[in-house]
Amino acid sequence: DAAAVVVVVAGDAAAVVVVVAGDAAAVVVDTAARHSEEAAEIRCRTASHEVAEQPQSQLMVGTETRKRILVVEDQDDVAKMIARFLGDEFDVTIANNGLDGLALASQEPRPDLVITDVMMPKLDGVTMVRRLREKDASRRTPVIFLTAKSDPMDIIAGIQVGARHYITKPFQFDELKKKVRKALGGK
Repeated sequence: DAAAVVVVVAGDAAAVVVVVAGDAAAVVVDTAARHSEEAAEIRCRTASHEVAEQPQSQLMVGTETRKRILVVEDQDDVAKMIARFLGDEFDVTIANNGLDGLALASQEPRPDLVITDVMMPKLDGVTMVRRLREKDASRRTPVIFLTAKSDPMDIIAGIQVGARHYITKPFQFDELKKKVRKALGGK
């Protein structure tokens, strides 16, 4: 389905017009201007359910299709930093635990890549990826583990469930972006 998003920014205010061709009956967009360095957060809802919460810089402009990344990370500040860093090139959605990550990864449009922590509340990252692999639609979705767990057995467990890369914290953002591009088949 085609979708077009137009973002108009004037001073502290932002207006967003969303045109979606497909099943979405109505889209309501709320914007919250910030007087800090944080981007305005935009929450889009359809008539039946919440779609996503993303910083303004991560929206698709025009009809250009960008790769979708799902970041599953329970540390909110880390998740937002990753989203901000990758948002200039990719559409990024955040889930704060494994159960929410599993639900978002199963919704259309599905992510092109999942970046996940291992230790999280409700459902750990390894179990979440194992459950994703059980579903035909997400069986081939590349996964990058980004975690503080650096024991060789943890790394082996991550690779065994199908992780394309395993990055330990602390990490370099440039290294993460390089692995994201590689996982998505880019340069």
